Amino acid sequence: MSTIAESRAGSRGGIFEAIPPIPFPSLWRTVPWTAIPFGIMWFTAACFFFGMTGGLIVASFNPIIAILTATGPLAPVHFTINWSFCIPMALMAAYVLKKGKPVSYLTYLTMVMVAEVGIATSLIPVWLFLFKFSAPQVLGLWVWAVAEGLPGSILGFIFVRSVAKSGVLSS
Repeated sequence: MSTIAESRAGSRGGIFEAIPPIPFPSLWRTVPWTAIPFGIMWFTAACFFFGMTGGLIVASFNPIIAILTATGPLAPVHFTINWSFCIPMALMAAYVLKKGKPVSYLTYLTMVMVAEVGIATSLIPVWLFLFKFSAPQVLGLWVWAVAEGLPGSILGFIFVRSVAKSGVLSS
């Protein structure tokens, strides 16, 4: 039986056979498609309920874990990326919450899109100088990163509104 398993493994390239590349590998490696929507959900909740301090703590948690576990060489860049979303979001959340009115989805969407511009803009040096992407590629990635704020804002708004209505935390 072991000879059958060995012959099958040998014919396919062994146990460490390379995984076939996915289309657009640079796109998937530079801006993971799940990072932005879930980041929006957690970062906005932290900024709305705990202000700038809470937002920066939440934004720093993942990069610290990534650095400590040697997840990837770009882990320190995540501080800049995450903070570039949380700082404007915390400032806008403080301004909106000071009015004492419920936050509408349109207001929330505007806040997320402004903060998304911060994320996408902070990635430009990484895309240009580290990955050596061309200007059209950088422009496409920038537009894509900003546009991904739309589905993330839907998830984030539902999450923040649900937490606010639950009474567990107060804004």
